[in-house]
Amino acid sequence: MNPREKSMLIVTVMLVIILILKSFIFDEVKNLSGEEKMFKDFVEYSVAQEYDGILQQYNIITYRVFDIFVADETQNTIIRYKDPETGEDKEEILSVRYTGRVRAYLLGFLPFKQFSVTAQLAPTN
Repeated sequence: MNPREKSMLIVTVMLVIILILKSFIFDEVKNLSGEEKMFKDFVEYSVAQEYDGILQQYNIITYRVFDIFVADETQNTIIRYKDPETGEDKEEILSVRYTGRVRAYLLGFLPFKQFSVTAQLAPTN
């Protein structure tokens, strides 16, 4: 190997290490309020139900919620999810409409797909 090839190999290895650190440390949404935490549980539950296949069972493809934001402050939404602590199904009505952005990872660190999840509107009285 000549010096240029060695330096390119070192740069490539360093960039892969940075990508792995970014994927595992910075890409998961943190510091959520009560409703945002419930919405995150809803998004994780919905994605697990929708994308349940052999690649997900063997953790070849994983999904992480990396952003949650308020889509509409005037609309109420209804969410159904499995409570992570008790394991029972829950249904909640949230005071605002949230949207969660989800990223799919190949082998847990290589992002290859991104999509959004929004809950259905709650019935109005």
